[in-house]
Amino acid sequence: TISDTAASCNTVIRTASLTINKAQSVITTNNTQTHLYDGTVKNVVATLNHNETTLVYTPQQGYTDVGNYPVTVSVSETANYLAATENVNLIIDSATITGVTFNNGTFTYDGTAHSIFTTGVPAGATVTYTGNEQTNAGVYTVNALVQMPNYNDLQLSATMTIDNATITGVTFSNGTFTYDGTAHSIFVSGLPTGATVTYTGNAQTNAGV
Repeated sequence: TISDTAASCNTVIRTASLTINKAQSVITTNNTQTHLYDGTVKNVVATLNHNETTLVYTPQQGYTDVGNYPVTVSVSETANYLAATENVNLIIDSATITGVTFNNGTFTYDGTAHSIFTTGVPAGATVTYTGNEQTNAGVYTVNALVQMPNYNDLQLSATMTIDNATITGVTFSNGTFTYDGTAHSIFVSGLPTGATVTYTGNAQTNAGV
């Protein structure tokens, strides 16, 4: 309100409005925020251009497990600032299982099943094998699938070799006969169950060595 006064004149009063509009609240953030799982809590990072109120995170602030979490960051209207909203995707990616080894293994046939195993498997992980529990001589590919919550699956392969065993305990002794017109033969002893023997040079009749 202002007043104008001049000599010999009446006073004139004029009135005007002074308006100060509310400023815009500005939320500064990245709309996609990506982290690698490490077992710690991950929060949406955002800042506000004034301190008349604080940011609100919906449905919550703070995530740990692997996943894609939509979070709304908002600020309410205050005495001097307007309300504002930003949408953020908080992403926690699966980590990589490390420190696990799966080595080749060699065995000698003994009639029992043989297997090879991983080492360095972290606590909480599970291992599924395919191709283990082999008995007969041969070369086998064994696969190990290591799985753990919040981690990428780890697929490993190794070779298991089962060598032929050596037959033991079998004897084959010389034999002496007197000619009698019939065929004579000599035979092995101590042959294990399941073994077969093929002879050459047996069933001799005439005198000789």
